[in-house]
Amino acid sequence: MVLMDAGVETSTSFIQNIVLAFLTYPECQKKAQEEMDRVVGGARMPTLEDYEELPYLRAFVEEVCSPIFAALIS
Repeated sequence: MVLMDAGVETSTSFIQNIVLAFLTYPECQKKAQEEMDRVVGGARMPTLEDYEELPYLRAFVEEVCSPIFAALIS
């Protein structure tokens, strides 16, 4: 039960930070969406194989995971 709670909290926090970052920086959301549309298109869901082809989105995710980002939004 404790392990499940820890995983849920981590995932929830990550998703919350991504949403907050996109709301705070809409230009970043637009650029990430453009990259996703270019690489993946609208006919399928992204896969892990696509991750290497998404450098902007990859950098965005890494930035949101950094402690510096957490300090900026708190």
